[in-house]
Amino acid sequence: PCAYDCYTCQDPSSCLSCNATADFRVLNSVTKRCGPVIGYYENSSTICPQCPSVCSACSSPTVCSACSPGYYLNSRNYCENACPNGYYINN
Repeated sequence: PCAYDCYTCQDPSSCLSCNATADFRVLNSVTKRCGPVIGYYENSSTICPQCPSVCSACSSPTVCSACSPGYYLNSRNYCENACPNGYYINN
């Protein structure tokens, strides 16, 4: 069988194609594995879950690596629409 992230495969560890519309995965031509499309994250299952709406990129539902427009990354790696007391917006 193919690896969990592959739509079709050459062998158990090399994907030939991914399903971007159903599984939200795209093929990485270097690793030959299917990773999440932008706005989704890896959870080691067939389908990649969507990031929270405040995140434009994330690694889990509670850890953002980039924010949606109008939101700012805080020290806990989550996006907020305002800075906490003692901080300023640095775009």
